[in-house]
Amino acid sequence: MAVKSIAAIPAEAIPFLGVAVLIADNGYELYAACETMRDLDELYLELGVGGEESGDAVHTVCNPELPDPKRSVEKLLLQGITSQLTDRR
Repeated sequence: MAVKSIAAIPAEAIPFLGVAVLIADNGYELYAACETMRDLDELYLELGVGGEESGDAVHTVCNPELPDPKRSVEKLLLQGITSQLTDRR
């Protein structure tokens, strides 16, 4: 993982593209962490050493409820139009 993080540094420094690289890198890190957690849960169950932890934490982190992109864009556009109208007064 450290090699991948070091390799991403030059791409992260590029304007605009760097933001996309940062988002993609963080998304991949989260995906890899969730896969590791699922694998460990499966291994613990097979070994019979499963703990009493709640599955809610894993579900919250690995399967978050994301807002609808279309609705988010509409909300941002509406806020932008509203702020422009109030600035004109």
